[in-house]
Amino acid sequence: MERHTSGDIGEAVAEWREEFGNDPVVGIRALTWGRAVVFYREVDEQAEAEAKREREERFAAEREERERAEAPARGFADASRELRLTFVSHLMELKGQPKGMGRAVALLASRFTLAVLTEGFSQWNSNADDIWASLTQSIEATSGDDGDGDFDPLRVSVEAMIKRDPARAALGLLIAAAEDTIDWTTWRDPEAIDRHAAPLYEALDALGYRQSESESDALNGSLIPSGDDGSDTGEAEAALEEDAKLRETPEEGSAEADEAGDAGETGEVVQAE
Repeated sequence: MERHTSGDIGEAVAEWREEFGNDPVVGIRALTWGRAVVFYREVDEQAEAEAKREREERFAAEREERERAEAPARGFADASRELRLTFVSHLMELKGQPKGMGRAVALLASRFTLAVLTEGFSQWNSNADDIWASLTQSIEATSGDDGDGDFDPLRVSVEAMIKRDPARAALGLLIAAAEDTIDWTTWRDPEAIDRHAAPLYEALDALGYRQSESESDALNGSLIPSGDDGSDTGEAEAALEEDAKLRETPEEGSAEADEAGDAGETGEVVQAE
């Protein structure tokens, strides 16, 4: 144990003995340049090993408890994102623009453009480029440059779509930016839900997306930790799996699509006439 003093080293030794009088000192080393005194005391190796084992067991138990508490939000985040991206991927492939495109783009732009302009896809921990790629994987790009003479698939894909359909490109970019703000921790934080998840769902709703019950519950805070043990309530992941069985996006122009538009089916896609 080291003790610094600006005065006499003898005083530091006296203070030590007064505070730790019952703990025998087995060695003293004076660091004169730093006016410090280092005291060495005897250590019970068996007791230290036992204390270390207890700490490791406690940390392991805390980690397991934390993982159990986080599991519902983690599972819901993955499952709900898959549903949303499947819906938007279908919209990206349609020949005509779906109803609500203008409103959805406006909502997304007003909510998320600031982040796109200031950080965009270059943020070190961003996966927006992967989300964009998943939305546009069926679209083939033929030319592009990243500004340094190197082939940049992301820039190629974006520029190709901008030339063909700027509104749809804006939709895809904004969806990617919006999705990049959401992960499993979002669903455990009411402020993050209001700031990131709710605006995204507002835009998706404008496009005809119908929230499942589990998604609505999560937006209303079903995955926010509650109770003395900090555990999550609800079974959103299991509910989403059940919802996914019922969620089949109608093919463009099919009779099922018309019926879905009339009935408000979950996961419907409403196209412009």
